[in-house]
Order: sequence, then C-alpha cells, then structure tokens
Amino acid sequence: MLDFPHAAEHLNLLLEALQQAGMRLPPNAFDRCLHMLKHRGPGLLMRCYDRLPTADKALEAVQKQMQYVGKRLSLMQYPQYQQDSWPIGSGMVESANKVVVQARLKGAGMHWAPAHVNPMLSLRTAVCSERWQKAWQESVAQHHAERQTKRQQLANARFQSLISTFLLLLLRLRPPPPKPTPSVPTLTQPAATLLGSSRPSAAHPWKRGRACRPKLVAKQ
Repeated sequence: MLDFPHAAEHLNLLLEALQQAGMRLPPNAFDRCLHMLKHRGPGLLMRCYDRLPTADKALEAVQKQMQYVGKRLSLMQYPQYQQDSWPIGSGMVESANKVVVQARLKGAGMHWAPAHVNPMLSLRTAVCSERWQKAWQESVAQHHAERQTKRQQLANARFQSLISTFLLLLLRLRPPPPKPTPSVPTLTQPAATLLGSSRPSAAHPWKRGRACRPKLVAKQ
C-alpha cells in the first residue's frame, strides 16, 4: 500500500507542474482530486489525465509524477482499503516503529546480531498487540513442526544411505557370469546330387562301397 500522504504529495506536484505550464485550475482542484482519490480510487484521476492536451503530457515534470503514480496504481486502492478497515496513513506505522521497535532494540548499550532481530520483534509485537498467549502457542507449534520435519528428513537420508549400502553389497557378492561355451562347427554333408541336375554325385549313398565286400577268390 502507498500511504495516502505520499500519494497526496505527488498529486500536488503534478498540479503545480500543470499550473506552471499555463493550465488554469480551479482554486479547490487539489482538494477535489484528493477526495476522488480517497473515495473513488485512482481510476478517475487517470481518465482525467488522459484528457489533457498532448503538449501538457509531454512536460518532463508531468511525466515524472505520472510515471510514479502509474507504477503504483495497484497500491492506491484506498476505497477498498477503508472498506476493509485498513489504515491508509503512515502515522500508525511510524508511531509503531518508535514505540515497538526502537523502544526495545535501541536501548543504551544494546548490541544485536542480525539473526536475533526478527525473533525479538516477533515477541515484542505479540506483547504490544496483547496476543502473547496465542502467539506463544503458535510459536511452540511451529517449533515442534520444524523439529519433526528435520527428524523426518534425517530418517529419510539414513534410509537412503542404508539402501545404497545394501545394493552395493549385493553387487559385490553377485556370482560372476558363466563363461560362454565355444560353439562347435557343424559338419555339412556333401550334396547327394549334382548341382542343377538329378544325377548322383560322388557322395551319393549309392556310390559308397559296402562295408563288408565278399572276397572274389575263395581260399584254397
């Protein structure tokens, strides 16, 4: 949120730039613009700016203020903020910075480590807003949840380490793969017939000699 006094300051600078450029504005132009911004939001003011002459829009002072406002349109929804009971001024925040922060952290002789500032401010805020009991319970619950998460992470890491060690042990104890047996070449039988014909070849069974051939001459 852009606090309303800062928005009013830049709106005043914008109107002054337009007056210096020669534009005639009504005496209560600033108050009317503030009223529109506070109760109707920045949309109506942007439409009024779009209707300005091109020469006035080209002025450097006007462009500077409109660039500042244009980048913060989403932070200037003051009607919605008031409807949600949000403060649109910076007085409450600046007072809280003095009463809550500085009164606790900027005492005489105090020295703080950066890591300890936010935890102390969280406790200080709970005390000043009269929410100590509820805030302390929430803090304890969050602390227990963080410890449980860390324990779970450590358990998961140990489990993963055990699984890795077990798998590595299995790989080391695995028997070696069997050696491949050499393949015995198969003897091919010669063709029984001549290539391209049905005539028997020399390897045809008909041309093999008999195992027991009778003697041609009988014993005398």
